[in-house]
Amino acid sequence: MDDFTGHRAARTLFLILGVSLCLRVFLVLAGGTLYLPDESQYTRARIAADAALSGDPGGFLDQLRYADHFGNTVVFAIPAAIAKAVWPSPKTPALLFTLFGVLNIWLVWKIALRAGAARREALAAAFLLSASTTFFYYARHLLPYDLSVTFGLLALLVALRESPSNRDSCTCGLLSSASFLIYPGYWTLAGFALLVHAFFASREARAVIRRAVLSGSCLVAPFAAITLLDALFGGNLFLQFIWFTHSITQGVYAEGWRLPVEYLWYAEHFLFVLWVAALAYCLWEARRGALPTSAAIGLAGVLFVYGTLVLFSVGLEKFVVYGRLVRQCVPFFCLLTAHALERLARSPAFGRKPLAAIYVLILIQAGVNFQHPLTQIFPANFKARAEAIVAQRPEGNYDLVYAGYIYPVPKKLSLQPHKIVLEAPHPLGFLPYQYEGYTPEERAKIRAADIRMRLIRYPDP
Repeated sequence: MDDFTGHRAARTLFLILGVSLCLRVFLVLAGGTLYLPDESQYTRARIAADAALSGDPGGFLDQLRYADHFGNTVVFAIPAAIAKAVWPSPKTPALLFTLFGVLNIWLVWKIALRAGAARREALAAAFLLSASTTFFYYARHLLPYDLSVTFGLLALLVALRESPSNRDSCTCGLLSSASFLIYPGYWTLAGFALLVHAFFASREARAVIRRAVLSGSCLVAPFAAITLLDALFGGNLFLQFIWFTHSITQGVYAEGWRLPVEYLWYAEHFLFVLWVAALAYCLWEARRGALPTSAAIGLAGVLFVYGTLVLFSVGLEKFVVYGRLVRQCVPFFCLLTAHALERLARSPAFGRKPLAAIYVLILIQAGVNFQHPLTQIFPANFKARAEAIVAQRPEGNYDLVYAGYIYPVPKKLSLQPHKIVLEAPHPLGFLPYQYEGYTPEERAKIRAADIRMRLIRYPDP
């Protein structure tokens, strides 16, 4: 029986969301924005915003004629314009976009409820996502992942309506299209939402076909309209997109089956072990035909996303799997793990104390996992500190070591005798970053090298 009243559940959910928002705001203010190469796309959005504010529609449209993250450029142009008026810092859009990371936690709660979970189980799913490092550390970066997930989860929420109308089919398709346009890499999440919409409410052939055709048409329509308009004005957005889909080759195709496991282990540790145990339990329940809808959606989501990643990397060698693609599994892991924990809560043989101990371990692990991103120092911050030191003591011959983005491997150093004036761990020492385009051999070389950021001073001649 669910022992959470509506009022108590609302207070608990508000606490989860409030703490998650505060942590993300602190993460952004701590620095690290614009560290990753893909964040350079924000420059495109900022130029588009400047053009729009100065009354130059041609300049604005010019920045949209790029296939990679087209929707992201459009959406980021809005906070870029706000930043220009309020606080001209890349932290401004990053702060605004922390709201989508928090919104995703709320959406997992709503999806669990709509799929039939009790309030306590839905709260557990939201809590698990809030405790996930995978859905935390990217908040400091100007990247489209959380926003794309928001639209994908909204599409899934619509897909779970028991008596969907034609309007629901169109809404699900349009939301899935927005998720895809903002970040094409999350097409698997968008595709899963469309599959759920087609088959969830009724499996009568005519109804399934009608929902599939309507939602699929609304998925394709925005992209078709955009590429057609672009072609009419002399652009080649469609050809750019085809080229873009063939350019995702950094890394190794063959490790697509194991990279998700390695990435999630280094990001989550005990939490990932709990997810795997819950996955095994739900598979066992599914074989017995006893899996409720909320857990079935979680199980199907994990298997669909993981299976698709493996198929298109190891099987078809169409794209390489990265950590950011694996993130799509996490909301579904949270749904099925919440169900497993709820079953434990209802088991007289297990008892509440062991269950409480599991939640305490999750909280402790989250604290340990979050500590690294929260205390990281990035090259821009390190360089600023180094410049301040040099300005105070200008006499001497100084040099910076590894105070920048490292790719693909650290450069070999041959340093003369020196004194270390300032040092800090390199951000790449946070292992989840090493699963974004690095091969296993490159990761091994990074881990074998001393990549501390250093300000060194050579002795006076």
